[in-house]
Amino acid sequence: MRLALPFIDVLIGNQLELSLVAGEEDLERATVSLRERIPMLVSKLGEQGTRVWQGRDSVFLPPYAVEVVSTIGAGDGFASGFLYALLAGRSVTQCLHFGNAAAAIVVSRLSCSEAMPTLEEVETMIRNQAKQVSA
Repeated sequence: MRLALPFIDVLIGNQLELSLVAGEEDLERATVSLRERIPMLVSKLGEQGTRVWQGRDSVFLPPYAVEVVSTIGAGDGFASGFLYALLAGRSVTQCLHFGNAAAAIVVSRLSCSEAMPTLEEVETMIRNQAKQVSA
């Protein structure tokens, strides 16, 4: 996998995945190493949230609060929401919202592929989250 790093524009991974790709046991060292080689590094921090690194700059977003039924497919849901927003030209913060909302919807459902949300469901989750934060 490390041989492919020069060709990667966006790398999305959880703590273990990023550590394995970087060849570092410590997540902080892994992140520093990968930030030097990847234009956009997305770190999925589970219940702590998500962070995107672009060079030295980073954006953090806490997770959306939902009742967790199953975590199967959460990473796929996050990636689909994040990459959809990225390809649509949204800001990094908006990309994180799309990813976090999609993952939150997936973990609140029982199955995996059938749990993947529609765009309308993701946008509704984002609006509802904004209302909760501003309330």
